[in-house]
Amino acid sequence: MTDSAPEGYNTKQVVALTAIVTIICTVLAMHFYGFLNHVSPADGLTVQEFRLVTSGDGDVLRSSPSDFVAECTDGLLVVHGVRHNSLSGVLLDDRERLLRCDREATLPQAPLPE
Repeated sequence: MTDSAPEGYNTKQVVALTAIVTIICTVLAMHFYGFLNHVSPADGLTVQEFRLVTSGDGDVLRSSPSDFVAECTDGLLVVHGVRHNSLSGVLLDDRERLLRCDREATLPQAPLPE
């Protein structure tokens, strides 16, 4: 009896080559149909850091306007850049949690110093 495969090919080599070609074709097809999302490093960069200043800190506050404007959108505090219209993002705390807001909640008015 003679084998149906030529002598130069090993069954293990054919299976390994088929698996590699299948994986490459699958990744290319997923990329073509948009199932693979590539994230650029600029998408997750920190644009600006903010800090909370309370009345007891003794810091001198500047009166110049900020380059950012915050608003409450869908329960999240969203910050928009004044100079760059397309620049916007959400505020995160030090544990990478989203800062929530409530439009209807107002802060109590602090008494003014005399």
